[in-house]
Amino acid sequence: MYGDSAGGDSAPEINLASLLNILWRRRIFVIGLPLLGALAGLLYGAVVTPLYEARAIVRPGITAFGTRGGGYREWKLKDLSRWYGQRLYRVEVAEVMGIEIWEVPRIQADFVMRGLQTTEGGNVLTLSILDPDPERAHRILDTSITAFHNYVLTDSTSNALVLSERGLLIGIADSEREKLVLENDVRRVGLDIEMALRDSVQIDRRKAVARTGIDKVRAAQDRIRADIATYELRVQRLQARVNEVDAAVELTHGRLFDDQDSTDMDTSIKAGVQMTESEAYRGLLTAQVDLGERLQLVLRELEVLRLNLAEGGLEIERLALDSDLNIDSRRREAGRKLAELRLKRDSGIDLERESLELQIAERRVQIAALSPIERVGPIISSPRPVRPRKSRAISILAFVGLLGGLGMAFVWEYGWNHRHEIFSREPV
Repeated sequence: MYGDSAGGDSAPEINLASLLNILWRRRIFVIGLPLLGALAGLLYGAVVTPLYEARAIVRPGITAFGTRGGGYREWKLKDLSRWYGQRLYRVEVAEVMGIEIWEVPRIQADFVMRGLQTTEGGNVLTLSILDPDPERAHRILDTSITAFHNYVLTDSTSNALVLSERGLLIGIADSEREKLVLENDVRRVGLDIEMALRDSVQIDRRKAVARTGIDKVRAAQDRIRADIATYELRVQRLQARVNEVDAAVELTHGRLFDDQDSTDMDTSIKAGVQMTESEAYRGLLTAQVDLGERLQLVLRELEVLRLNLAEGGLEIERLALDSDLNIDSRRREAGRKLAELRLKRDSGIDLERESLELQIAERRVQIAALSPIERVGPIISSPRPVRPRKSRAISILAFVGLLGGLGMAFVWEYGWNHRHEIFSREPV
């Protein structure tokens, strides 16, 4: 490879075959050192405690609300980053977790500075932690967020968050009082509706009573009409008998007074006949007078019945008019009042109640949203250990071993070929 040293030609001849020959002859370094590196990587992965990573994304929370409902953020991202950078969470985390303060792992807080966006929470802060227990890492991050919240609330007298919360609580209390007043109004309107319903029922009863009175008068009129028909029939019969008696009286009168000059009959017989006809005439006159009186009496009773019938008609008209004017007007007034009360209950009071409930719910949501630090999404823990990375460690150490083996092979080859010159006592 290096030529004939005796001939004085010491210039090396380097080609691919000579390099491969060196690697083959020094294969113990080329193969052994990568294997040794891989073995070291495996040993590293077996010895080092696996670490899990937990991440949380936070940003400055809302500490106050404006008149239009917009939120204001009092803290900046750099304030959060500085607080975590100074590890001010350690005392409270150690107390909550029950560990020593030096055992609290460091929480890495990273965010990208983007000018004014950092003042209003336009950016976010990523918190990350490594711990052998993923659940413990999750709890440490959660406790650190709570620790910052408690740190901010230390000054509760002038803290904007506390003042905003108290103002919202006062607003909720006012809405609750208004809601109680509204509930009393609802009960009062309910009582008014019950009274209106009772009045409506009473009016209906009066209407029924008026109809019953009209029905009674009409029934009485029907009886009077039946009596009138009976009396008219009696009048017809009496009139017929009066006419018969009148005819008999005229006939008897003619025979009694018109035939006195007749000489055909014997005087004694004529006198007896005249006496008999006179008695019959007197009887007919008596019957005529009696029938006339009876006829006049029946006619008077018939007239009274007709007057009673006319009075019943007037009474029916009066009752119907009273029902139309008084009862129906009261019924319409009661219906209008009942409709107004129901409208007030169903639309006005219910809408006002819903408005108060929405105000209370909105303020409670605002109270829940008040916080010096706002968590964006849940805390995420890695399902597998992120430290150590065994495959990466094995790959890197094996690659380093390979480079070392290659370098060692060439150095060893060079040293072996020039060992006489290297270890010579005489200068070359």
